[in-house]
Amino acid sequence: MWAGAVPVLSTRGHIMNKKSVTYLFLIPLILFFYAAWQNGRVNTVVERAAYETQIIETASQSPQATLTYRRDGQEVDLPAAEAQEAARRYLDENRDWISAADIERFLAHWSMWFTALSLLINAGVVALCRFCVLQGKRSQRALLNAFYLSRFLLPLFMGAQLLIGPTYQLSLLFYEMIWAAIHFELSLKAGKVFLFLFIMAAALLWFFGRVLVTVVKCYGLFRPVAKPVLGLRVSRTEAPALWQAVDALSKGADAPDNIVVGLTENFYVTASPVQLDNGEMVTGQTLYFPLTWAALLSPEEITAVVGHELGHFSGKDTEFSRRFLPLYAGFSRSLEALEPQEGKKPFASVLELRTALYSAHYFLEQFHGMVMYWRQQREHAADEAGAKASSPQALASALLRIVALSGPVDEYLSEVYQAKVQTDNVVTSLLAHLSGRPLPDPRDYLEQEISHPYDSHPSSRSRIEALGCSVELSAIQASRPVTMQSYAHLQTLFADVDGLARALTAHLVGEVAEQRNVWREELNTVVQAASGEKAIYSRSRISRGGILTIVTFVSLIVAFHTGREWDYPPGKREFTALILTLVFVYFCWLGVRSVLRYWRASKEPIMILTPQSLIFSELTEPVPLSALTGYQFFLTKNDMLIELEYKEGYQPPPLAGSRFRAYRHVDKKARQMLLDVSGKLRDADNKPVSQEQLMELVEMYFHAPAAQAELHTMQ
Repeated sequence: MWAGAVPVLSTRGHIMNKKSVTYLFLIPLILFFYAAWQNGRVNTVVERAAYETQIIETASQSPQATLTYRRDGQEVDLPAAEAQEAARRYLDENRDWISAADIERFLAHWSMWFTALSLLINAGVVALCRFCVLQGKRSQRALLNAFYLSRFLLPLFMGAQLLIGPTYQLSLLFYEMIWAAIHFELSLKAGKVFLFLFIMAAALLWFFGRVLVTVVKCYGLFRPVAKPVLGLRVSRTEAPALWQAVDALSKGADAPDNIVVGLTENFYVTASPVQLDNGEMVTGQTLYFPLTWAALLSPEEITAVVGHELGHFSGKDTEFSRRFLPLYAGFSRSLEALEPQEGKKPFASVLELRTALYSAHYFLEQFHGMVMYWRQQREHAADEAGAKASSPQALASALLRIVALSGPVDEYLSEVYQAKVQTDNVVTSLLAHLSGRPLPDPRDYLEQEISHPYDSHPSSRSRIEALGCSVELSAIQASRPVTMQSYAHLQTLFADVDGLARALTAHLVGEVAEQRNVWREELNTVVQAASGEKAIYSRSRISRGGILTIVTFVSLIVAFHTGREWDYPPGKREFTALILTLVFVYFCWLGVRSVLRYWRASKEPIMILTPQSLIFSELTEPVPLSALTGYQFFLTKNDMLIELEYKEGYQPPPLAGSRFRAYRHVDKKARQMLLDVSGKLRDADNKPVSQEQLMELVEMYFHAPAAQAELHTMQ
């Protein structure tokens, strides 16, 4: 048995954040009360119409009686004939309100029912998540069953949220449209009402169709994603000793269906589909065996690491490893597929889309704490299996050796990716590269975790302590030097390890060459696109202040002089009037100058991008690209601010024109320039330029010098 601290499962994850509470409960609750208010408004009309009808009927039955009639909040006694006339007059004057009352009440009730249903569905999502959390605390099997239940129900909930949201929103809107048509005395005939109802029904049908597509996408969130792998699947004839060792370690139960040999990743097992670079799709249980890392470990350490990975395919951990984690990882990666892309509006409004997304995110948050808890439990259990397969000390030294050599191995592979290393066998060249070199001290990496495509691991220190091994002794064994003899034990595992390593190297080199060609083309595209000048103009909005000033003071001049009689010779009254007129004319001139300034500004480029510099109309001099270290964009609906960060020692140019315009400044202490790019942007050909396009242009010109330099290094 292993010893060590058992992680505690936190219960704080069930607390919802403010945005989730707002979208799931606060907004639907507010809209429910708004629909109830609409219902109260129409009920007032219905009740008053019923009262007036009753007055008419009573007066008809007793024409000589005196009736109590409510009018303007007061009750008065009127003769039956007068009360009947008043009632008929009210019904006639409010005929449109009364005729529309039935449909308004229907819409109000519809909105109330659907907002209440939305609240129930959102509460159901929360209840489902809480139920799954409580179940998941019991065992991995319970967590797996809870996840499968959520896998079926959550997409249905999300689809219902996407459908119900537009339903009550359209009902609320249509109610107010009818109210506005009557209030402003617009013609509201039956044909128009039916036309509006038809449009509403068509919109709901369209939403329903899109929701069906989204529900299908939601179910797709739970599907495991095929992992692309650079490697080759080896048969039993190609690796007889390796397959024999794996079969012995798995003891015939839950043995892997495939062994994929590669160069670039660490040891792992998976039950998700694996897409090899040669196009082959590998399904079933797969063990990934890296020749690079295997050459750096001893036979005992390889046995311990493989035993650890196979431990994920045995016992109670099988379903959790094979089924749940790939699905959970696929859900986490694919959730962003429902997020609206920047610059594109979603088919549904923000309200219902955000409601569905926050439901999914809340679900993910609830499972995350349990997943992390059981992951740590699983890793310690798998470590126990690895220790039994070889020895606790072999597994402990393998853990430290892998984390200590990760940096040097990654650096060497990075040089391979950049074509700085020419080799036909990456394994032997890696060993030659590391041979005779001092290795990093493994004790510096005790708190580091080993990366894994589908999983995470506890720190090396906690795992070694749980194995009951000495950290110092493990570090000594892990820091042994790399020699070329480390490659010898691999020859006993494969029929032709040299041919396999060369084949993998050829695949890797070919992939690198292909990717570098693609990258070279992208760099050439950037350099060529940024080789000329690009002028950006701003079709500024009309000077509202200038227009308002002109209209105001012209009106004052007209009003001041209308009907005024001038005496000659002029006296004190005439001189005062003349002075006031000149003051009014002066303010009119200020308004005209403001309008002209805006008009002239639209004729000059607000920004010019060149291969060497950025030219802004707000700065007196160009800003060299070589002086900049970074940039940021701050977007509003119609405006954009560009913040430029510059190198120490560079003297930025002063601002042009007024220094008191908002949202622009030069902060020499922080080495930042904040510039305002406002209005509707266009290029020199008068074609519109969106904010996203301008950001891409700035990014392209900013990175063009670096792209040019990298092209020179790739020659």
